Amino acid sequence: MYVDHPKKDFLHKLVYGKLDHLITLTHVQKEALLETLPVPDEKYVVIPNGVDTDKFEPQKKDDPERATLRKSLGIEKSTEILVGVIGRFDKQKGQLELMDAIPGLKSKHPNVKYLFLGADTVGEESIQKIILDKILTNKLETHVQVRGFSDQI
Repeated sequence: MYVDHPKKDFLHKLVYGKLDHLITLTHVQKEALLETLPVPDEKYVVIPNGVDTDKFEPQKKDDPERATLRKSLGIEKSTEILVGVIGRFDKQKGQLELMDAIPGLKSKHPNVKYLFLGADTVGEESIQKIILDKILTNKLETHVQVRGFSDQI
């Protein structure tokens, strides 16, 4: 597990000691934070993100807006599948792990395209550059796209 900034010094113990609970989105995130923060296991509560399906319903395949979006992403065949990762680029978010898996996935599932959408974490190493380098190294330019921050998700 990636742990870059452990926070188990006196000041962090004092601050985090006042918590009743610490909410995480996944069990993986909880495990990473257990290594990093001075918060005991019993104070963590895992509450996954939910999707309001009344507000965010999948588009119908014959929707013209969907076709326009797919075309703008270079996905014109109806048999191609898009896997998107949307969020700030950060080592803890798993973008590098997915990027490492794509060459193997490509050989098993050549109809899948990948989209990374977001911006680097300010002040951190550029994960976006690492991903772009891996795309070139593995000759994945036709399968993987990296786009910057967008508020039009």
